[in-house]
Amino acid sequence: TANPTSLLLADDFDTNVYAVFGSAEYKPSEQFTAGLALRYDIEDRKSSSLVPTATDPFTGSPINPGQAFGALTPKSASFKQFQPKVTLSYTPSDKLNIYANWGIGFKSGGFNNQGSAALINANFNHFINAGVTINDQYRKERSSAFEVGVKGSLLDGRLTFDLAGYYTRITDMQFFEF
Repeated sequence: TANPTSLLLADDFDTNVYAVFGSAEYKPSEQFTAGLALRYDIEDRKSSSLVPTATDPFTGSPINPGQAFGALTPKSASFKQFQPKVTLSYTPSDKLNIYANWGIGFKSGGFNNQGSAALINANFNHFINAGVTINDQYRKERSSAFEVGVKGSLLDGRLTFDLAGYYTRITDMQFFEF
């Protein structure tokens, strides 16, 4: 055709994951309970391109745009996160529970296929000025979540209720765009 398209992305991904977790609960009275949980994650990630240094037979350009300035070098990174969680519960009667909790969540960072950033820049940003930002390595995602609520029952247990409010703040949210 007049506008052929060739592309080759092939990477070898390797991940080792380590985690430690512990929790404790304290009950100073029959009505009040407090809990603390701690988790620590480490994710060691590696990525290396399996794409040979080859040129597109139609354009003479590298078959992976990321190779335009030389071979793709292996990448590695470690993503670590401490994740506490605090829980409080107050039960003034066996028919009512008032609670709150807060915690930190984590999703590891990692690698897109090597050359992805060069591909987007060459074919979308430079060609049609799309303004799409992508990196071959992406950051870890962190969240801080808070919940407060009340649960209970009325009419000898024939009516139950659960009212809760949530708030979550996410930093460096990961999403897939194709």
